[in-house]
Amino acid sequence: MGILRVVFSNLSNRKLSSILTTISVSVGVVLLIGILIISSALQQGAVLQGGGYDIIVGAKGSSSQLVLSSIFHYDVPIGNICYDVFESLARDERVTKAVPLALGDNYANLRIIGTDETYFIDIDEEIEIVLQAGSFYYEVGEVVIGAKVAEEGILKMGDTFKGAHGIDGDDDDHDHELIYKVVGILKPQQSADDHAIFTMIESVWEEHHIHSTHKPYYHYRQDNDHDDEHHDEDEHHDEHHDEDEHHDEHHDEDEHHDEHHDEDEHHDEHHDEDEHHDGHQHDHDHDENKPELTAILIRGKDIVALSSLKRDIEGDLRHPAQAAFIVVVLRQLLNILGDGTAVAKFLAYISITIAAISILISLMSSMTERRKDVAVMRMLGASQTKILSIVVLEALVITGIGVIIGTIGGHILAHFIGNQLQETAGLYVNALQYWPGEFTTIVSVLLLGLLSGIIPALSVYKTEATKYMYN
Repeated sequence: MGILRVVFSNLSNRKLSSILTTISVSVGVVLLIGILIISSALQQGAVLQGGGYDIIVGAKGSSSQLVLSSIFHYDVPIGNICYDVFESLARDERVTKAVPLALGDNYANLRIIGTDETYFIDIDEEIEIVLQAGSFYYEVGEVVIGAKVAEEGILKMGDTFKGAHGIDGDDDDHDHELIYKVVGILKPQQSADDHAIFTMIESVWEEHHIHSTHKPYYHYRQDNDHDDEHHDEDEHHDEHHDEDEHHDEHHDEDEHHDEHHDEDEHHDEHHDEDEHHDGHQHDHDHDENKPELTAILIRGKDIVALSSLKRDIEGDLRHPAQAAFIVVVLRQLLNILGDGTAVAKFLAYISITIAAISILISLMSSMTERRKDVAVMRMLGASQTKILSIVVLEALVITGIGVIIGTIGGHILAHFIGNQLQETAGLYVNALQYWPGEFTTIVSVLLLGLLSGIIPALSVYKTEATKYMYN
């Protein structure tokens, strides 16, 4: 305890210098810990948000924009693709799960997402496991809301509202006609889904005057098991035609692509809806009788199957679409983020290095002033080791206080940045927990502080007891 009293007494005699040096250490640690938490949380959140899906299918354009708009509910959706693409994928043996997404509307800047129960659960699970209140939607106009939507009081059970076109409230100055009703609240997902509103795909279609029906992918698998002739109940065709001997031959690859069918007059009636997706027809995103989707999340059997599936999707000229590997896109986005993180870390290390140099200069200056004090201590019996310990402890105390303040400040900084990320991109950052890498960062800074105290400590260690007594 005697040594510590001497240490704090020495630091108090250099109060301003000690405070400024401690602040320098704190600033560097705040940046390091904050960057560590945010970057780690973003990587973890990106993986979790991907939901274990392999491929995302959507309109041709930027794959990054497709992932951000469909998975993270951030950025503007590229456009829509024909519902036929989903039906084809739902029947494909290379696909183990296909989840449709229909976007385009909002309420109070919250995205209204049309999808089915497969977005939340697998077919062997009950939908109740994702609900904290109410029930799932089963009728047009019913919605379930994310946990944050309910927590922030934007909507609550039983509320009714109208959606607006676009992804935020500024895109449209009027509401749609369909009245939505909140029938359920999701459990916290720790993702962008906490800030979203979910409804049936039919609800989104109904808003845009498209009168059609949707069924989950596993229904198409059941249809395949019974009869390949059951194909498209949403395109106004007779699915149970008994004389369609050439239809099955081309059924799985191209929906209703039967140019040489004997009943040409019936075929021509629906030609523009189901075949040869011409450019002028593709431009009409909300053409009546032509249901569309914004994206499809795909889980496949293996990488070989997924690669061939991607080629087939992008090679289908009648239904223009792109297929992107989600993990590849996420890696590209994280690499971009990593460049900014590297710069910030570099600045943080410079700050800490400057703080260490400040500690060194401060101690070296104080040693010049305190040589007589050291000589007196030596005359009173203080050993060289004790003198060395005092100087090193001064450096460690300054560094240690800076580390404690910086660590707390880093978590606070990460908390506020995390709140912004959650509101804008749905990425959840738990800044209150311990993150791997914090211990290494703290120890590294303490070692740097220790090294900054060794040089002045060694100069005192060699001080002779009588050398400065009469100077």
